[in-house]
Amino acid sequence: MSDSVEIQILMPVYNAGEHLDAAIQSIVDQSLRDWQLLILDDGSTDSSLLIAQKWQEKEPRIRVKSRENRGLVATLNELTAWSTAPLLARMDADDLSAPQRLAQQFAAIQTLSRPAAVGCWVSLFGAKQAVWHYREHDNDIRMLAFFGRCPLIHASLLADREVFEGHPFQPQYTHIEDLDFLFRLVGQSNVTLHNVQEDLYHYRQHSDSVIYQHEELRDRQYRLRFTEFLSTAGLELTDEEVKHYMDFCYNCPTRFKTVETVLNKIANAIGSDYPGYLAEAKRRLTMAKGTLMATDKVATEQVKPRALIFGAGLAGQRSLSHIQEQYDVLGFIDNDSDKHGSMIQGLPINAPETERFRHVDAVFVASEYFEQIQGELLERFGVTPSKVRNIPARMMTATTFADSGTHSGANIRILQLCCQQLEQSGLYFHIDAGTLLGLYRDNSLIPWDDDLDFAVSSAQLDELKVALAALQQELARVCRSHWDLQVLYTDQGFGNVPAGALRSFKLCCKDKQDLPSIDFFVKYADQQHSDYCLASRGIRMPAALSRQLSTQVIDGFSYPIPAQTDDYLTTHYGDWRTPDKNWNLQSLNNTTVF
Repeated sequence: MSDSVEIQILMPVYNAGEHLDAAIQSIVDQSLRDWQLLILDDGSTDSSLLIAQKWQEKEPRIRVKSRENRGLVATLNELTAWSTAPLLARMDADDLSAPQRLAQQFAAIQTLSRPAAVGCWVSLFGAKQAVWHYREHDNDIRMLAFFGRCPLIHASLLADREVFEGHPFQPQYTHIEDLDFLFRLVGQSNVTLHNVQEDLYHYRQHSDSVIYQHEELRDRQYRLRFTEFLSTAGLELTDEEVKHYMDFCYNCPTRFKTVETVLNKIANAIGSDYPGYLAEAKRRLTMAKGTLMATDKVATEQVKPRALIFGAGLAGQRSLSHIQEQYDVLGFIDNDSDKHGSMIQGLPINAPETERFRHVDAVFVASEYFEQIQGELLERFGVTPSKVRNIPARMMTATTFADSGTHSGANIRILQLCCQQLEQSGLYFHIDAGTLLGLYRDNSLIPWDDDLDFAVSSAQLDELKVALAALQQELARVCRSHWDLQVLYTDQGFGNVPAGALRSFKLCCKDKQDLPSIDFFVKYADQQHSDYCLASRGIRMPAALSRQLSTQVIDGFSYPIPAQTDDYLTTHYGDWRTPDKNWNLQSLNNTTVF
């Protein structure tokens, strides 16, 4: 086919064989058909070149070149030199483009003053899932760069060819070549910037990303490049001013007096071009003063190592006092934007940011989703594995049931009341999880386990709902308090559990925090397996282990338990006979993390 196409996509390739097929297919599937894909193989040692050449043989819109390895910067510049189309799009060899990406970006660029560069919202997939929402209009995008932020994703761009030709990638910024490119775009006023407000580019996250292999070098390069960017706006800042301003931009402890000086300097330099900067800067500064553990005094000596708690829910709040015994806790991190800017026990709740994690010695994960959060910390934010700590379940409890292993009569009575109500309703059920472990191994409840666990059958959901409504009333009468009944559903299917299925019921006392919550796990079984779900994982047990029931008699009361309790507990916990005060959900043997 002729090279006279409207759009050419530039794809550098180096050892991307595992994902290259999917990346190319996402371009072939574009709804806009007038394009050409230019692939330059940078001396790959895997199957990348062979895959690309096979695509070239069957798709005439694909062109492939190969040479010895010269690195990404050289490859990007050679792709620009090779291209001839008036519009150039970028695409990484392991990412994906949504089918409407080129069509929507092409439509958007037609409405803009030229030359222009158009990005879009970006979704992360692979080791980390999230959606990055970038600002839409030119002035807002540029202003964001003055807060040290990346205002759009280079690999998602569709731009006039002169944008790439006029801003070649610089070898001195090998590990931040994309950030350098974007800072130069922002600094050149005649390039119109725009982000389509839809998720059109899918950015694959790897557990061994090269980004995190050169973290310290990238950090140094970035600080230097940001300083140069500010100087292009006529700002000459001292090293100290740059340091404290960047700490402020990334919500880290800083000197506010220094930051206010820098904000005024920036506002004076760019205020006429970016009238919204000062208002946003003041908003950010007000929030920072109210939420950050910062001071205008230079810290001299840290008596304790510093830590953050990832998770501002009940688990994080309950673990705070335990962690503070050994760490200086600076605050909480949470993915819920509604919590950002608020305080818990005098500590701020902030969004996760790479710079924030650099200033602490440990990050404690206080969430059932600890695997997912661990992945987010390691892959997205580059936190070293040794910093990430899981919190034992015993440290996330509201209270222990009783002191010195002697359990209060109230909690035993609640357990017995549940058993009686379920039995009277004719339900098939048994004691489960930590409650079963305590009763069977210790003839008592585990001191640090703050809930009571039951297993119920999905075949009796209607009967169970009636029984739980009656139990809710009986608990209110006996405990003289209000109990809330929560109904929880699965986000995805697992084994016998359909997607969107009812996964559990939870009874919680709203008036008395020292009383246990009560979980009723709904088991979905066939002849081989009995499956159920927590919020973050699916759990599978051999169905035969709970098909027959027995009883555990303690102080004259009979508790229903699986007849093959030894095998049941071994399948679930492994070595269940040895008490483990550091136990958490990650210790379970038979789970699949979602």
